[in-house]
Amino acid sequence: MLLVDGNAQVRSVTADHLADLGHQVLQADEAASALGLLGQDRPDVLVTDLVMPGAMDGLHLAREARRRWLDLPIVLVSGYSKSAGAARAEGFPLVPKPYAKAALADVIDRALTAAAASDVGQRAN
Repeated sequence: MLLVDGNAQVRSVTADHLADLGHQVLQADEAASALGLLGQDRPDVLVTDLVMPGAMDGLHLAREARRRWLDLPIVLVSGYSKSAGAARAEGFPLVPKPYAKAALADVIDRALTAAAASDVGQRAN
């Protein structure tokens, strides 16, 4: 799993929660670093905050990741963002901050399950 959040404290706490849930977590603090990590060793899911420093916010990162790795499950998180409506409209699951560990785990599990089902369907065709 790749976790992307510009806030080091939030990223650390979230990474600990995800590790508690059994995930191996790579971390990035901004979109360009995240794309580099995705290109090196693609994780099973991308979890990114919508609001991040740098030229690319979380929604743009999600769009670029979807363009490059069509089957990569992507989950967005946000405390507040003008991009939240656009993210939902484009089909990205969005978890509002603050979130309970169980709520984040549920959305990630659903994203992974949907990706696996899509992969099975593509192989059947």
